[in-house]
Amino acid sequence: MTEYKQTFPALSELNYGLWSENMKALLKTKGLWGLVSGTLPRPTPTVEGSLTGDEKELLRAWKAKKEEVTGLLWLALEDGQKVHVKGKEDDAVQLWKAL
Repeated sequence: MTEYKQTFPALSELNYGLWSENMKALLKTKGLWGLVSGTLPRPTPTVEGSLTGDEKELLRAWKAKKEEVTGLLWLALEDGQKVHVKGKEDDAVQLWKAL
């Protein structure tokens, strides 16, 4: 995984509009926006309760992306804003909605 350095200010109580535009653009460039918008949901098995090898790999990749996007969102918040997303740190859709 490559190191990431944020190039725009963290979310504060004053900059949501610009921050959200920048964050959305960043996540799109990294192929992660679908996890936030809900258009890339968790993969489901073809047969309930049984994953094929390909499905296991898809799920593993999806989980890695989920961890990356939720981590990036968390790190892009000023400490005072993190209270708004407590308990939602592992769900990109809910985390974004809470902001």
